[in-house]
Amino acid sequence: MKSSCIALTLVIGLSRVASAQTPQVQLPPPEKTDPVALGLMQGFPPPPDKTVTFSNVLKGANGRWAFHHMRELGQR
Repeated sequence: MKSSCIALTLVIGLSRVASAQTPQVQLPPPEKTDPVALGLMQGFPPPPDKTVTFSNVLKGANGRWAFHHMRELGQR
């Protein structure tokens, strides 16, 4: 019982230290990542610079489109 209390206290203490050291990331406003406004995956075939694939899903606003279109992304 005593060791579990010590372990819990240690975990809580470490989580507070970790959260205090986490830098704040400034996210872009939603309109800057709007897939429709950016023309992602529009037209047939979409232009190469506007095509979302697994290799570029983490680049810019592609992740927002991919999150909503996982089924289509998996078929490629």
